[in-house]
Amino acid sequence: MIPYEYSSLRNEEIRILKLLPGGLDDPIRMTIEHAPLIIPNKTKEPTKRISQEQLQSTLPSDWKVYIAQDGRYIFRCWSPYMTSWTHPDLDLDKSCYEGYEHDPDPGFVPNFEALSYVWGPFDGEEAAIIERASSMNCKAVQTMKIRKNLASALRHLRRESSIRNLWIDALCINQADVPERNRQVPRMRHIYSLARRVIVWLGEESPDSSHALSTMEFLGGQGEPSNDGWHLPSPGCREPLCRLWTVQEILLANRFAIVQCGSANMLITNRGIGGQLRKCLNDLRIMLDLQTAPDAANTLTLGRVRDNTDPRDKIYGLLSILPQHFSRLIKPDYSSTTAETYQSAFLLFSNFHCRLDLLPHCGGNAANPEIPTWVPDWSVKRQWSIHNQDQFASGMSSSQMRYISPSVLEIVGLRAATVSEDSEGIPGSADYASQHSTPFEPQRLDSTQYIAGGSLFDAYVHTVHESGLRERYPLLAHLPTLQDASSELAKRRSLSDLGIGWRAFLKTTEGYIGTGPPIVRQGDHVVCVLGCSRLIILRPTSAKPSNSTQFHVIGDCFLHGLQDATALLGSLPRNYTLQMQKDNHSLIPRPVFMNHENGSLQVDDPRLGPIPADWERLPSQRTSIDLHFFARFENKATGELLNSDPRMLPEALEARGVHLQTFQLV
Repeated sequence: MIPYEYSSLRNEEIRILKLLPGGLDDPIRMTIEHAPLIIPNKTKEPTKRISQEQLQSTLPSDWKVYIAQDGRYIFRCWSPYMTSWTHPDLDLDKSCYEGYEHDPDPGFVPNFEALSYVWGPFDGEEAAIIERASSMNCKAVQTMKIRKNLASALRHLRRESSIRNLWIDALCINQADVPERNRQVPRMRHIYSLARRVIVWLGEESPDSSHALSTMEFLGGQGEPSNDGWHLPSPGCREPLCRLWTVQEILLANRFAIVQCGSANMLITNRGIGGQLRKCLNDLRIMLDLQTAPDAANTLTLGRVRDNTDPRDKIYGLLSILPQHFSRLIKPDYSSTTAETYQSAFLLFSNFHCRLDLLPHCGGNAANPEIPTWVPDWSVKRQWSIHNQDQFASGMSSSQMRYISPSVLEIVGLRAATVSEDSEGIPGSADYASQHSTPFEPQRLDSTQYIAGGSLFDAYVHTVHESGLRERYPLLAHLPTLQDASSELAKRRSLSDLGIGWRAFLKTTEGYIGTGPPIVRQGDHVVCVLGCSRLIILRPTSAKPSNSTQFHVIGDCFLHGLQDATALLGSLPRNYTLQMQKDNHSLIPRPVFMNHENGSLQVDDPRLGPIPADWERLPSQRTSIDLHFFARFENKATGELLNSDPRMLPEALEARGVHLQTFQLV
């Protein structure tokens, strides 16, 4: 038989695979047709179901409403923390909020289901028969080689007596046609959201999945929350939920999506799905809401811990769930190298947002020396993670950067400290933990004054928690207070007990202590980079550090006493502390300053003077365009808009006596 030849797609067309009827052991037969996929106008909401904004106005101040993964409204209360499907006002007519938002239009054409599965490692191929479609000008019978895991899915999905319309990326996109891939990948956002149903294929049945309910129940154990806020795959979990495309495909699906294992399947919204997975999906759907969308920096980190056959899909595989203002800037180009793809994404992000919040995800690019150290190597799963990003290390400043082709990035910041000794061992390993029990004796810690004030013991407690304590997050009741954390620390015996595995303790020549990646060396610079929320460790490329103008990025770090823009502005007044308080428009907390003399909260940093006369602060309700830390200022004369504080611009800082430096990253 003749190998199948793809016909070119026109304009809005996609390919629809018509899976022809057959038994489980019959040869796979299909036709492939073209159909226009026209994006419909948004349908009006049901008459009785009110909008999310209207529903929010009916809630008490401590409540917020979100749209859950299946399209229902879900209510959340801050204090006490709880969620509910029922409005707290029991007298409110339930028809105002019950029902589903994302149900597909039953009359929409083309009518198809979209398959979500993992390509996986090559496990052999078999031939599928492509019969002539009545609407296509092609040879009568052709064949296509498909991977065995896909062949298994098709055998289990096909019906015995009727055709099944499917969209499958591996077959409906010509993978050998780079321009077509570049055009079709951005359309996957609409393909999966407009599909009548999404099918998540887990694989063939096995002894642990012979019953439908038990098959689906184990999905709840696909992710386990770790102490540092990451979700780890459970031992023995199936691969599909680790695939990046599958993450976005589930998020874009409607409530009729199913998960299927062999012949057993279940709605993904069914209560049989384990609670942990349903919670994750709901949380992710909430994050996609315009007002609570994750910023692009955090979304891009999803790619690092998910699997992809093509490393460039660590970026392209996120286009459908990245904030649209940013995803529109990225044009898939499969003719570019992985290094070019990653560097382009970094520069697009940094220039658009005037922030360098991707720098903390950089460093240790030994796996691909073509990638500069200032670009995250998203193809590698880092063994250490960012523990707490709410450092506010450079305050509400914007980045000052200049790209020098082909691989140099010039940034502005301030060297805040110098590492005094090498890290040893690999944190998290048994050998390291046994050799590094609690590194200071409590008696000595209690009696020693810390450089930033307070005792060395208190600094040590803050370091272990990277300041993730109740004093900083007063609304998060599950966090320990400084006193509770101090008492608990005495019971801990090793770094792995402390929940900071794969990070090392740091000491500096100035007397600061902190945590950072396990690859720091004596002489590394700790730099407060303008427009970056965490401190960054840079290593001079020259053998004589004092003469070096170029640096490698080693990673991010935490040094107690240098958070909250202290390196740039000095310490806060004694009666002030910075707190991460509730943002009424978002799940993301925002920094405010507590005046302990009168109990008041203020947005303005007390270390900064009055807002310059030619600038004014604008209302700052969070939208998908905003990063973790943001402000809104407008220049009255020019109309210039800033997402940072004009009092933190380089000229303003230098007028305060701050000696900024330029660093060239390579």
